[in-house]
Amino acid sequence: MPDPWPRPGREPTRSTSTWTTNASRHRLDTSRDATRYHSARPPTEPAACGNLLAIAEQLLTLDNPGAARQHLDPLIAHAATQQPWVGHLLRTEPHCSDGLREAIKPWITALRPSDQPGRRRGSRHGPLRDCRFGPHHIPQFLPAGWYARHFHHLTGIDPLVLRRFVPAKLVQMTAGGSLSAAAEYLGLSPSSNNIRPRSTDKTSSANWRPALEALADELDAATDLVDYAQRREALSNWLFPVDDWLELATDFRRRQTWQGRASTRWGERKRRMASVLVWARVTQSEHRLAPLIVAERASSPRSQLAGLVARVRYQSRCPGLYGYHWVVLTEVLDAYADRLAARIDDGWTPQSADQRSTLRQLL
Repeated sequence: MPDPWPRPGREPTRSTSTWTTNASRHRLDTSRDATRYHSARPPTEPAACGNLLAIAEQLLTLDNPGAARQHLDPLIAHAATQQPWVGHLLRTEPHCSDGLREAIKPWITALRPSDQPGRRRGSRHGPLRDCRFGPHHIPQFLPAGWYARHFHHLTGIDPLVLRRFVPAKLVQMTAGGSLSAAAEYLGLSPSSNNIRPRSTDKTSSANWRPALEALADELDAATDLVDYAQRREALSNWLFPVDDWLELATDFRRRQTWQGRASTRWGERKRRMASVLVWARVTQSEHRLAPLIVAERASSPRSQLAGLVARVRYQSRCPGLYGYHWVVLTEVLDAYADRLAARIDDGWTPQSADQRSTLRQLL
């Protein structure tokens, strides 16, 4: 008998898949009772029937819905690309046992038509699930750690678009309303930013939904959630204080050679660039959404500051080509940003841009 549970990445046997596809095409029995469904007959092929019986036996011996979900996820991911089967699953879910309904709950939530991105929703639509986290706990851009733990395995989806889409979906999940309203809450503009993922891989398109539910479960269980809305508000008018910038530059020069000191400029242009990098790290956002860049683009479609920040970020990742100046400076700015973030989380508000120093209060 074939191995009843597919290993990660392995599809169910062809005979079993063919039977489940055909079985899902049964329709409502409208001749007697509109709520009664045809029951699909077991497959006549021995291999397919043996697989289904083995799967059922193993599910019944598992201790909890979470363990059952691990076994069911690859099967449902494979079948969820077939619309007739999805419809059959949604119709029969209310008749399943409580344990099975709990095991497949993330898929049911994700596959219901009203929960699919791009569908129009009523303005009064409530939260998609009960969440312990709130919209203020969601950053504008999916943090690298969240992406690595839950979404890195997906293929056929642009990671950049996915990391914009997931925060908006999390806000919608906890606050309700439309995806566009969630994006606007985060400071994203659906009219100018593509936040809806377009997958070239049907399996990946189905798999991001349970991955989203898994991330929501992680946030529900977390005891150290960050108020990213508070961070964004605190730094909405922030610019690197002059005294802080001069002190940072002085300390940095001590570690440079005389050639490096002679060729390094610490003027206003570099100060504004550093402000954007600090803002992006504290708020866990894309640098293009920084208030300084948004304000510059209001007067000119092409932002020189955005271009400078993009070059610095690239050069800091390629020290072999551009040297270690930007690598070391980025590390210094990251340390400054982390201290600033900790103080904001404690309720402290940075001084406005026209005041002189915050660095001494951070040390």
